[in-house]
Parts: sequence; structure tokens; C-alpha cells
Amino acid sequence: MREPLDAAGDNAIKKLHWMWPPGAGKTTAIEGIIQWRVVVSPSNVLLVGQKDESAGLWAETRLHPSFKKSDAMRPFMPENRHQNRKTTVVFPHGIYLDICGPSMSNLQEKSMPWVILEEAWALSDNTPGRMKEAEARTHDKWNSKVFYIGQGGNSHREDAADEEDAATDLYREWQKTDQREFHFECPSCNMVQRYFWNQLKWDKAAMENGTTDWDRTNETIRYECSNPDCDHAFKDTSVIRRRMANTGRYIATNPNAIKGHVGFHCNALSIWRVPWSKFVMEWEEAQDAKMRGDYSLLQIFVKKRLAEFWKPSAYDPPAELISGGYLIEEYADGKLIDNEADRCMSMDVQQNSLWFSVRACDSEGNSKLLNCGQLLTFEEAEEMRKRYQVRTKCVLVDAQYRRDFVYQQCSKYGWTAYHGVQNESFPLHTAAGVVQAPYSRIQSGQSGGGLQMSFVNFCVNPIKDVLADLRAGRLGRWEHPDNVIPDYKQHMNAERKVTVTTGRDNRQVQLWQRIGKKDNHLLDTEMACTAFMMMRGHIKARE
Repeated sequence: MREPLDAAGDNAIKKLHWMWPPGAGKTTAIEGIIQWRVVVSPSNVLLVGQKDESAGLWAETRLHPSFKKSDAMRPFMPENRHQNRKTTVVFPHGIYLDICGPSMSNLQEKSMPWVILEEAWALSDNTPGRMKEAEARTHDKWNSKVFYIGQGGNSHREDAADEEDAATDLYREWQKTDQREFHFECPSCNMVQRYFWNQLKWDKAAMENGTTDWDRTNETIRYECSNPDCDHAFKDTSVIRRRMANTGRYIATNPNAIKGHVGFHCNALSIWRVPWSKFVMEWEEAQDAKMRGDYSLLQIFVKKRLAEFWKPSAYDPPAELISGGYLIEEYADGKLIDNEADRCMSMDVQQNSLWFSVRACDSEGNSKLLNCGQLLTFEEAEEMRKRYQVRTKCVLVDAQYRRDFVYQQCSKYGWTAYHGVQNESFPLHTAAGVVQAPYSRIQSGQSGGGLQMSFVNFCVNPIKDVLADLRAGRLGRWEHPDNVIPDYKQHMNAERKVTVTTGRDNRQVQLWQRIGKKDNHLLDTEMACTAFMMMRGHIKARE
């Protein structure tokens, strides 16, 4: 931390970023630079926290106790208690410290050469534009400096018209810096290299019940040198982790930085006090959640542990839909694909038609779309099922629209109805215990006329996240015929993921929504096929 701390006193640096993971010492560093500023180079200091309440609590429990313990600060502390309040301290030499939340009223009518944005990512993600309001408090003085301190945040907002306009305030500022990354030196080949998460390796060991044996797995954790000609591996011990960190130094990686903009970044692997095994377990949990369509743990890992920016999927360009080199006619008579394990047929019900998809998958989770299109009647749908030899229970019919009529048809033909819901997951009882999955168990139901049938609930948004991974090739081969109908590609690109505010508590959630009035019926059928493959255990998580 020595170089980043020294940068705080360099007046040539106008904007200084410390993008570090939790536990790296950000809070202690803030306490130190405030005291240095008051004692060595006095000027007003504004610290902006996430909220008034949390900023006040931090001042009361961390900052003021550190003032009392500092011999250097003691002569500068005001004797009048009215000048030494929790969030405002007026020092005897005329300068003052102001600690506040990010409300507009807190960011007006102040002249503060130093502005410290504590957890700047939260300001950038949650209140766009407010970070700029705080920066304006410096009044562009010759000795002004803005600090952006915290973990990683979102790179883009999801409510903007296009990607160029959607970059978050913090991400724009980070792109201007020289992006100094923390490096270490390999003792075997002397190669200086960054800490890369993908260089951390481990061999998963399983117990008899199929769960991970973490004792045996943790013994295999090692960090491999990124030099392909070097086979040195660092074991996960405190001595080795500290030895690596002691060779560390920051190296600028952005040659296009703007003068006076400096950024320091490291990830959790460089914090030698914390075992890498802790991060491996969190990563595996995030991957398991991602398998169920829940990206929240992975997002937390990227932002906090890696201290990097998370790019919302809405701004990942949709993967190009590449055909599989086969024709619809090749499988029209019920012919199996290589190593076929399962197949299903799904339907999206409209007022006067049915959109359908038939997809088959192998034992490795690779799948082929056998046919898709539009039918007029349920009788035609039953003929299509027989033609492709899909088992009746493996026909999934959207019952969200015309529910009772769909229930009647499912009862008549033995199909399974499904409802797309906004839930994130459902609890499922398995041999390993209760797990959360983006689908419910299959349940018994009946139509208005008392006819018996079966139905299941699908969590639309998490499953469409998995579908996005499938089409991008991250979860195996996901193919369609060369002669697929033109509507297919149009429907598959008809939605994007956006952030919306919902509920009484104004929570922000990410949802897949249609772009304008584009038809998305075949996308919904592919969502149902994806849910089917997940339920049957055919989709495997990416390594």
C-alpha cells in the first residue's frame, strides 16, 4: 500500500483510484490520508459515504477513535465539543472535515480541495451523476484531488439507449487512469506478472455422496506461473503467499492514460493473509448458482474478490447464431442424434396459432434443434410430436395465456403445462438436501372442467441467462439446422436484459424484456427446452 498512499500526497495527481477488494485496507488508508492532510498539508476534506447513516456510523466507530489514538492528531483536535461533532470537525487552524451521504443537499455550497468517495462503486451504480456533483466541490483548485476508493462496480447501466451512453461514471473515470496493476515475480523464471484468477488451479475431489470433499480439494490448490515455459506452482500456504506479495509492485498497463489520472488495482489473491481456499469455495458456489441460472454470486465475486467491473449481459453482444451443418430433413423421421439422451417439444400458445420447437440433447449436454415453426391447431401439434417421437410428458406447453384451454389439451394428450414466473428459484428436495433451482417440481393440477393434468413453473429470467450462455457456446454445443426458418433468428434476438425497479422497497432487479414489439415466441420455446434439459440434468456447468 506504500505507493498508493504516497500518491495521496502528490499534487500532480488530480484523480486517484484505489480499486481493491474487501480486506485490503481501504478504510484504514482513508483514516491515514485524512490525518496526513490535516497535519501536514491542511485543507478542507469532504468524505462521501453510501448513506448518511452508514457514513456517520463509520465516523463514530472508526475515524474518531483513530484520531484519539494518533499522537500527531492530538494537538490539532478542537477543544470545543461543538466543533468536534460526529460528521463535522472544525480544526483550530480553520479547516474542516465533513462526512456525509450522497444526497444533493450534502453536495452543495461547499469548497473542498479534497473529495473522498468512499465505496465509489455504490455512488456510481445507484445514483448516476451524483459522483460528478461531489467532484465539483473541489472548485478545480490547484491542490485539489478526488479519490475514488472501493471495490469494482458495474461497467454499464442497463437503462440507457446504447452501450456508448451506458458506461457508468466510475467506469468512465477508470478508463482515463494509467491502471496500475499489482504484479509479483516468479522466483523460478523471474517473470513479473499480474495476479490472474485463471492461474489458480485445483483438482476437485468428491465424497461418496457426490458432494465436494473440500479437505482433499484444498490440498491441491496451487497458483501456476503464467509463463508457459515455466512449470513453477505456488502452494496455498501463508508463507508462500506472503513471499509472493513481498516481491510485488505496481505496473501501469494503460498507455493512453490522461495526465493526472492514476489508478491502483489488485485482487484478493494478493492479500496474503487470506487462504486461496476460501476464494475457491466461493467460486465453486458461484458456479453452482450460475448452473441454476443465478448470476448474483458470480457478480459479487467479480466485484468484491477480483475488484473488477461487472459488465451486465445486456451489453454483451448477442452471440452469433451459427448453424450446425445439418438439415431439418435429416431428423424428420425421428432419427436420433449422436449419443442422444433426451428430446423435448415446447410450445408457445397464441390466440390463433402455436409456435413450437423440438430439441434433442446428448449425454454431454450438447443439443440440436430438430425443427421449429408455427402450427395452427393442437391436433397438428400432436402429429408433430408423433413425427419426432417425443414422449408425451416431454411436451411442454405454455399455459400463461388461455390457461384453462391449455390445461384441457394437456389432459387430453398427456402433455405437461408450464408457467413462466418472475421468481428467482424454487426449493427442491434432493438426495443431497434442499437446493434452490430455477424451476419447481412437477405438480398435479386440473382444468376448470375437472380434468387432471401436470404442470411445472419455470423461472424465466434465470433460465434465459443459461440460454444466453448456451447460444454463446459456454455450456456445450447448441445448434440449429442450416435451413431453419427466417423467423427463428429474429425471435432469438428479440429480447435484452434490463434493470427495473420493483416492489414496495424499490428493489432493482434484472429482467429480460422484449425490444420494442419484436416477436419472441421461438425464444420462449427455447427457454422451455433449456429448462427441460436443466431439470433432466443434461446441462453441465462451465469449468
